[in-house]
Amino acid sequence: MNEALSIVIRSMPGREHFLEKCLFTLSAQSYRDMQALVVVQTKERLEEADKLAEVLDSWKYSFVDARTIVHCSEKDARSKSLNLGIEAASGRYIAFLDDDDKVYPEHYAKLIAELRKSDYAWAYSDTVRAQYNEEGQLTHRTMPFRRKRYSYLSHLQENFIPIHSFVVDRERAPDMPMIDERFDRLEDYDFLLRLARIHEPLYLPYIGAEYCIRTDGTNSVQDGTAQLRAALEKKRIWAQSQNLLEERQFGLVGWWVREIKDLPSQIVTQHVPSAQSPYQPDMHHQDYYFRNTLSSFHRSRSWRLTRFVRNIVRRARGQGKEIPHVPNTEWEAQAQIFEILNSSSWELTAPFRLIPRVWRNRRGLTERPRAND
Repeated sequence: MNEALSIVIRSMPGREHFLEKCLFTLSAQSYRDMQALVVVQTKERLEEADKLAEVLDSWKYSFVDARTIVHCSEKDARSKSLNLGIEAASGRYIAFLDDDDKVYPEHYAKLIAELRKSDYAWAYSDTVRAQYNEEGQLTHRTMPFRRKRYSYLSHLQENFIPIHSFVVDRERAPDMPMIDERFDRLEDYDFLLRLARIHEPLYLPYIGAEYCIRTDGTNSVQDGTAQLRAALEKKRIWAQSQNLLEERQFGLVGWWVREIKDLPSQIVTQHVPSAQSPYQPDMHHQDYYFRNTLSSFHRSRSWRLTRFVRNIVRRARGQGKEIPHVPNTEWEAQAQIFEILNSSSWELTAPFRLIPRVWRNRRGLTERPRAND
C-alpha cells in the first residue's frame, strides 16, 4: 500500500462554494501525497453533481488523484457517502472531511508523522469551534472538544472527536470498520467507538482543524416557525440515531454502559475549561440540538433588533430585563422555544423578523451580475 492520504469529502449539489473553500484549504496542506475523493449525494439525477465535479477538476493538480463519486438518494445518505469513499480509497492513510469544515496546513502532516514514529493505528488532534456571523466574519472561537487525554470511558459519554480531526493508518488497522448505514446522524461517533475499542488512538494536543458554525442559516437553525419544524424533524432523526447508538454502546461494553452515563462528566472526563458565551452550549452533537436551536435564536440579528419590544412586554408584566440564557437540559430548552413561539411578544415582533430576510433577498438581487456584464 502506498503512503498516500485518501481524503473522503462529503458534499451535495448547491454547495459548490463550500467545496471550493474546502479544496483550497487542502491545497495548502504540507502533506502533498493526497487523494481527494469528493462523494456527492444527489436527490434525483446524477447530473446534479456536474458543477461539483467541475470545481474538483479545477483543483485536480493539487492532488495525486482526484475523483468525484456520485450516488442518488432521496433521504439523507451521509453514511453511504462515507462508505463509497472508503471503498474507493487507495491510500495507506484515510481521513474524512465535510465540505464546510477546515483543516489547517500542518494538520495531516503532523498526524501522519507522529503515527509513523509510533505503533498507533490512528491519531487525532484538537478542533476549535469557530463562530461566524452573517457577513462571514469570525466572531469568537471556543474549545469545547479539548480533553487532557483520551479515555474510552469519556468517549462513551460524549463525542469529542470531530470527523475531520483524525487520520487512520489502514495498514495498521486492516480491521477498520465500515460506516453503519442505519445511522442518519452520529455515524462518525459510532464508527470511532468501534474503531477505538480495537485500536487505542494517539492524541496530539495541537489545534489542527476548525468546526465552523454560521449564523446565516447554512448549517444552523435560525428563528421562525418553519425553521423550528425543520429543527424538530432533525431532533427526531437525532433521537432515532441515538437509540441505535445506545444499542451499539451496550453491545460494545455491556449493561454497565448505563452506569457510565449516570456519572457526572467531570468524574469520567478530563475537560479543559474554556470561556463560553452565555448564548452558546458547550457541544454541538446529538444531545444539544434544542439548546443549539435556542442559542441560534439568541444570536440572530432579528432577535437583537426586537429586544426592545420584548423588554416593553416584560416591564408591563412587572418582570425584569431580559437576560438570554441557554439551560443545561434539552427539555428546558425545548420548553423555552415553545414559550417563545406562543408568546405575545413573538407575535408583536413578527414584522421586524421579516426585515432582515427582505433586506438579504433584496441585496442578493441587486448584487446578482447582469447578463451583459
